[in-house]
Amino acid sequence: MPSLTLTGTRYVDDGANPFQAISRDPSHEGGVAVTTSLFASDTISVGSRLTINAGVRFDNSRAISQDLHALDAQGHETDAIVRGLGTLYAWNIVSPRLGVTSKLTPPILA
Repeated sequence: MPSLTLTGTRYVDDGANPFQAISRDPSHEGGVAVTTSLFASDTISVGSRLTINAGVRFDNSRAISQDLHALDAQGHETDAIVRGLGTLYAWNIVSPRLGVTSKLTPPILA
């Protein structure tokens, strides 16, 4: 969601000390993050002493700089559009998973 700077001046402090005043016209600041993830797993038992857990995870992420309306000196949206930069980055990651559990002690016979 875009944030709004209305006063025209932003103050930056260095710890407890005033450091810098940055002045500019009112403007929107915004960005969109789109993330999708999928995960699948299964368990296989081999006899009574060995269990194998296998899975895979897929992640897709995109960062987008969207178009926003320009603001007037009072902070009201105008009909003018400030063009965003579009997709800034995107990536796909596949992450396999594997786990093995084994019972080390002999079975107890009753």
